[in-house]
Amino acid sequence: MDLECTKLPDSMPFRYLIQDRGHDFWVSSMAGVSEEEMPGKIATLRVEDELVSEVFTHCYFKTSNKIKSDANAITDEFGLGLRKKRVTSQDVAGCVFVLINKNEETLLSKRRAALSPCDKKLSSEERLRRTQMQFYVTSVDAIMITAKAWKSSFWLTSFTEVGAEEAKKKIAVLNIEGKLAFERFAKCMIAEVPDCQRATETISKTCGLGLRKSAVRTFRNCEKKGSVALLFSEQACSEAAASAAPEKLSASPSDAVAKRLKFTPSPKLLEKLSNSSFAFSSR
Repeated sequence: MDLECTKLPDSMPFRYLIQDRGHDFWVSSMAGVSEEEMPGKIATLRVEDELVSEVFTHCYFKTSNKIKSDANAITDEFGLGLRKKRVTSQDVAGCVFVLINKNEETLLSKRRAALSPCDKKLSSEERLRRTQMQFYVTSVDAIMITAKAWKSSFWLTSFTEVGAEEAKKKIAVLNIEGKLAFERFAKCMIAEVPDCQRATETISKTCGLGLRKSAVRTFRNCEKKGSVALLFSEQACSEAAASAAPEKLSASPSDAVAKRLKFTPSPKLLEKLSNSSFAFSSR
């Protein structure tokens, strides 16, 4: 098929081209390429061993003084699309471009759809979209209460310099003792913390190591912010629910946790658990 290559006006953002295309688009950049050279360069470009003209119908581009920053600004807003990871080129002058197919779903998208959710060819973003694991963005206090409730049936980990949303992507591809996390666990609680080392040490000292054989590895003697994550096994959740007022677990998890721990949380803590600790966060 013929590929139409068009330079966008500076006033027109890329969002108008891809905001309704789901994840079926390709964002990239070319260093040191002028506006006049782009059509010729694009015509010979290959994406995953396929000529772009065999996959896409249109290429839209802009000149840029910082191609890496501008390309990644697009993926930060709309996702990676068909890419596996963010653009890694040098942040120099050149052109940023978007490839789309206006006639049909692209060959690359069809290939992705046929892959297993745990296939390494998929990006962490795509694997997160496909996982059945439930994610809860919460607090360290709520994580500690939950870890105590399920004692030796949890897995604790942390990610430095990473927020909750990015931590979800890392969990989606996390390998734990030879198995992907979602193959072993049904739920994951994540808390953003100012000091990963201090947070994981506090949780481990108070609640134990869970299923781990050693403590969580973090940067020693260095306060680094990030996210702490607690994962539960499906079996542990079922057993805990059966022994901790199953009829109330879905409606009021805090009540079930309290019975499991054999203590009564304060009204303030109950409110925290009900309103934030177990508030489902979409993937």
